[in-house]
Amino acid sequence: MANIVKVGGFCPNPDCPKHGQTEGNEIIRHGSTGQGKQRFRCKCCGQSFNENRGTLFYRKRTPEKDITEALAMLADGSGINSVSRVKGVKADTVVAWQREAGVLAEAVSDALLGDHEAGPSQVDGLWSFVVHKGSKKNLPETAFEGTFWRTTVLEMETRLRVAQGFGKSETAATEEAFGQLKGRGNPDAPPPLISDGWGGIDQALIEVYGHVPVYSGRGRPPTLKRPGEGWLYVMIIKHRDSTGNLVSVDRARARAQGGAGRRAPGPGHPGAKHRLRGAHPPDDARPRRASDAQGSAVLQGRVAA
Repeated sequence: MANIVKVGGFCPNPDCPKHGQTEGNEIIRHGSTGQGKQRFRCKCCGQSFNENRGTLFYRKRTPEKDITEALAMLADGSGINSVSRVKGVKADTVVAWQREAGVLAEAVSDALLGDHEAGPSQVDGLWSFVVHKGSKKNLPETAFEGTFWRTTVLEMETRLRVAQGFGKSETAATEEAFGQLKGRGNPDAPPPLISDGWGGIDQALIEVYGHVPVYSGRGRPPTLKRPGEGWLYVMIIKHRDSTGNLVSVDRARARAQGGAGRRAPGPGHPGAKHRLRGAHPPDDARPRRASDAQGSAVLQGRVAA
């Protein structure tokens, strides 16, 4: 697992025999750059580097303040072109900053959450558009453009985001999120999970954590993955009136023990037929509002009961 270390605490040269080692006193101060940045030198390989090495600001001509403000504007909902105009840089430059910041943020998350065993967690998904609105505007859906889903796994007690995934469908995004959980502190089984009544979360669980049963020697050998003993997944199904106001909340507890104990949504629920068949509901059937504050309060109260 990677560790978070200040620049100057190890040699970043991959060819150095002391590369990545934080023990010892191989790194010494070595003057400063023209911009006033501290320089370091490795006594083992002789390579020098400055304090920005390995950060978002390394070899950037744009002032750090402008890059930070641009990323803050993006996080606050401003568009790429808007940030480009305000900061006086090309749109491609803003996109490059955003992508590089995302890679570094993911690396930090892996380092901080590498051995964190998630407790009871909430799974939530939302969709958005990249570049254009895809099939909604009769435009082609590609691997980089159109409609995308994001699945977030939040630990309910700490509100810590323990995993997230992106994909062209909610099932694909959820599989990526569960893959992160499995690669971190939950390698053998998922934590207790709760979600709304939509999406392919149950399918993603079995795909990532499920196992094909051992062949007993009778009949055809099993080929499909099945859930493990002790899994717990609860679906909270929200019923709304014609104006979108929350009317009632049903709880469907799904103890994944060989498929037994699952209670499907009632016939009146829009996703009931998909749940009963175990299929993924069509994208246009999913509610546009992914969460509701009042519904979350009822949700947590019912789970605790």
